[in-house]
Amino acid sequence: MHNHLLPGIDDGAENVATSQSLAQSLQALGYTHTICTPHIMSGMYNNNRTTILEAKQQLDSVENYPITIVNTAAEYMLDEAFLQQLEASDPLLTLYQNNILVEFSYVAAPIMYQDVFFQIQLKGYRPVLAHPERYSYFASNLQNYEGLKAMGCMLQLNALSLGGYYGKTAQNIAIHLLSERLVSYIGTDTHAQRHVQALQQMKIDSKIFELIQQQPLLHQQMLAVFQ
Repeated sequence: MHNHLLPGIDDGAENVATSQSLAQSLQALGYTHTICTPHIMSGMYNNNRTTILEAKQQLDSVENYPITIVNTAAEYMLDEAFLQQLEASDPLLTLYQNNILVEFSYVAAPIMYQDVFFQIQLKGYRPVLAHPERYSYFASNLQNYEGLKAMGCMLQLNALSLGGYYGKTAQNIAIHLLSERLVSYIGTDTHAQRHVQALQQMKIDSKIFELIQQQPLLHQQMLAVFQ
C-alpha cells in the first residue's frame, strides 16, 4: 500500500521495464496486490491525478504484470501546495475509502501540523502518515505518536525500518510503535531493487514478529474493498 512502482514520475521506477522488474521481485517475496503511491511534492514531483493515471495506464498495457494494482493514490507532502489542493474542488487521491497517505519532511515537522490534520478531517479525509519512525525529530518525545493517533491519524510503518535499514533511531522508534500497538499499516516503500534486496535479506527476531502479529493492521480490510 506504499510503493513507487509507477514509471517515470518520481524517484521510483524510471521506466516500465524497471517497474516490471521490481514487481517481479515483490511477487517473489509473496506480494500479490498493491496500491501505487507516487510522490506529490511541490517543486520536485509536481504530480497530479492526470500524470499518475497516465503512468498507471503504461503498466496496464503490460501483459501479465506480476502483481495486481488495485488502486493508484499518492504520497502527499504536507506543504503549502498540499493545503491549496485540500481547498480545491478536485478530490484528493485516496488509498481506499477516505484515507490519504501523507508525509512530513525529514528535516522538521510542518508548522502547526495538528491544525493541518484537523483541516484534512474537516474535508472528509482520514490521514495516514507514511514512515513516522523516520522522523528523527520525534525521537526525544515519543508521546508525539500517541498524540497523532489521538487526533485521528493512522500510522504506516516501513518494513525495512524493523531491520535497521534506515538506522538505529528509526528501528527503535519502529519497535516502540509496535509495542504501543500504534501501527495500522506496514508498507515496503519500494523505490528500487536495493529496497527489495534488503527485504529479502532482512532478519527480525521473534519478539518483533510477535509484535507485528499483535498489531491492529488494516490491510485485509483495505483489500476487501477492492475485491
